[in-house]
Amino acid sequence: MMVESGLHRYLGFYKEMPALLKRAGIDIDKLFYWEDEIIIRLKGGICGTFGLAPLFSPFRTLKSIFGNSHIFSSRQKLLILRFFVSGLWKTARQPTVMDGLTILEYAQQKRLPEDIVTKLLTPLSAGLFFLQPDKYSAFVFFGLFLPFLHRSYRNRVGAFNGGMTEVMAAPIGEYIQKLGGEIFLSSPVDELVIKDGQATGVIVAGRRYDADSVVLATSLAPAQRLLADLVPHYPSFSTMLKLQTMPSVTIQIELSQRCMPKDRTTFAPQTCLASFSEQAGSTFKASKGRLSIILTPPEQFVNLDKETILQRVTADLEAIDIHIRNTILDSRIVIEAEDFYALVPGAEALKPEQRTAVKGLVLAGDYTRQRYLATMEGAVYSGKQAAHIILDQDRNT
Repeated sequence: MMVESGLHRYLGFYKEMPALLKRAGIDIDKLFYWEDEIIIRLKGGICGTFGLAPLFSPFRTLKSIFGNSHIFSSRQKLLILRFFVSGLWKTARQPTVMDGLTILEYAQQKRLPEDIVTKLLTPLSAGLFFLQPDKYSAFVFFGLFLPFLHRSYRNRVGAFNGGMTEVMAAPIGEYIQKLGGEIFLSSPVDELVIKDGQATGVIVAGRRYDADSVVLATSLAPAQRLLADLVPHYPSFSTMLKLQTMPSVTIQIELSQRCMPKDRTTFAPQTCLASFSEQAGSTFKASKGRLSIILTPPEQFVNLDKETILQRVTADLEAIDIHIRNTILDSRIVIEAEDFYALVPGAEALKPEQRTAVKGLVLAGDYTRQRYLATMEGAVYSGKQAAHIILDQDRNT
């Protein structure tokens, strides 16, 4: 059973990422299966479809705005609009204040009805960040959307046409090798080599690799482990060591038949299902049915056995009228104990700059201080910024 590490989605308003894909010779329309809508399923069989592609699917998008009255009334839609406009405005003007509040606290300040919190804010929080609204900052929620406002008309939702490693990462790797780069798999870095205030290489399994510059492009936990040894000589790294990590837990279930008629990103408030999708028509075309699910809150599942997790998942699926017990062929659970930096209030102030006190050592990752939060776009942008810093250092040498 082939598995992927998560339920990956591409958003059409990205700018840096499509430029990278094009440079690597990847056809974006072949890479993605365009869904262009999401589904919210509530307990009791209530279901709503929401179009998210104003340019590419305008009628479907308009229909979802003026429809779905069985989920959100006209008055509630106006309250949602007011909540987003005020939140985006305040995040742009007072980011530090917003980083000191959870998104739930901000919703309560704005007197957002509990029904909207349950049906909209909770599933968005779980689907985007794997967290409940009381666990992360309002800055993170609105900061995710703020940089893309001017390109929101280009939005659409894309699922990968195949495993992300196979259809995207591998072609990018081949392009790097074509340009003369080398890629080493299963080769974790044990130590950064610093000499006279300059990063001069890394040590992997006892072997030293020399370099003019080093880009530490990892998730938070590995970066912290490598940088902790440098703190006595470079105390500026001590602040980022205070950043917390958080886990992610996903389950992928192979089925004898599809569990939903279309491959669509789906949210299910008041369940353990942060977001999920049938993927037999997109990422896993060789399967008769494939259900991929991100679980929330992830910390509750890290130490549970597979059977307990599967039982809870199937029970919550049945609560939203999806029945798979008799069609399960196989399943896999993927647990990343320290997958992301924790998006708790106050975390933004602890983020490090990408340029470090060590000459030739540059950081890249979602935990660094840059304009995009926890997205593929942010990963590409962070990498480009790291490259610009190195080139700037070379010019000044």
